[in-house]
Amino acid sequence: MSLRIALVTGAPLEDRSEIGAAYHTRELAAELLKAGLTVEIWSKSGAGQAAASSVPIVPLWRPGWLAWLDIFKAVRERKPDVLHVQYSTFVLGAGAAGEIAMLALLVLLKLNGTNVVITVHDVPSLTQITPEYIRMNGYKFPAAVVRLGLRLIFLAISFTARSIVVHQEAFATILARDYGIDRRKIAVVPLIAPAHRTVGRAAARTALGMSASEKVALFFGFATRYKGIELLLAAAEQLGAPFQLRVLLGAGEHPKVAHTVEYDAYYSALKRRAGSIAGVEFLGFLPDARLDEYVEAADVAVFPYIEAQSMSGPLTICAAHGIPVLVSTRIAEKVPGLAPCAFDPSASALAAALTRFFGDPSYRAAVEAQSRTFAQQHVRSGETVAQTIALYRAAASTSRTRS
Repeated sequence: MSLRIALVTGAPLEDRSEIGAAYHTRELAAELLKAGLTVEIWSKSGAGQAAASSVPIVPLWRPGWLAWLDIFKAVRERKPDVLHVQYSTFVLGAGAAGEIAMLALLVLLKLNGTNVVITVHDVPSLTQITPEYIRMNGYKFPAAVVRLGLRLIFLAISFTARSIVVHQEAFATILARDYGIDRRKIAVVPLIAPAHRTVGRAAARTALGMSASEKVALFFGFATRYKGIELLLAAAEQLGAPFQLRVLLGAGEHPKVAHTVEYDAYYSALKRRAGSIAGVEFLGFLPDARLDEYVEAADVAVFPYIEAQSMSGPLTICAAHGIPVLVSTRIAEKVPGLAPCAFDPSASALAAALTRFFGDPSYRAAVEAQSRTFAQQHVRSGETVAQTIALYRAAASTSRTRS
């Protein structure tokens, strides 16, 4: 009998960015459907028009205080065999409301005996939670309160989930070491790479009006302080017009905090800063229809993160396309196989890495080779689907055994 699976997350939208988990979930759900499971995505209501999906998207929960009630009602009425919650900070709503709603939902699901698998996309270590971390993420509470909140959330996740999924071994280690979760309960499953069109560099550049000889660096993903976009802009400024670097900045608005006064000021300042630097093209959100062209038009993708607490979806997309990457050491510390592509998270180090990439053929060849190796090691969609189905079957069989 086919398992009935409901995945809880946001859904990718046609005209603006969503959290990375939404894109991962859509692709995972599509592959689960092909494998014969009955699948639907339970997304938030009122978010806008969902992007095309082969899997039914059911907008059934209101972000904020009552998200737990909407989702729990759906569990009782729609009766999935397994509920797969895609957890990231504030996924059910911004601020304390979203996290309290998640706590309430997890407790109710446990009391209800629901078969729950939880993928944890954000896994900060306790030592990361500093005043600077609070500022970068726009939290409204002091570090001590945030650490307490994380401990409560991860306690509830451990209490409720039959299995917990993370995308790198480093994050499994943090969950076990910092939050006391039984390591045997944690499965390390690769982040699935979205399906994509192979455009080809020449065709992509022609479609975007770029010449074959241009030096092109790409950043994409939603804009937030921890991603170090300011470092990339400062590096481009240091290199200056004579270097003739074209920086494509696909930085969409952060879906969790967009249109707050503080975030709007940050985003507007980022656009102004980008517009003042020669060679920088601020693109904003890159829609699905054009993303493949922008990725394949680039010589290199740059990820200058100054904090890393999750596996990067854009990094996985670039790996699937076979595009070389330069990453900060903050990413390389958590994601193995990228050390030869890493730079210290500073503007001067990034400028030096870009200078070497475009000016030193041996260094460029080393980065390209390591990026290919990374792709071979991390882009394993078939393995992701097989492991996920095995977790679902284990969760469902445990329930039947107990009953």
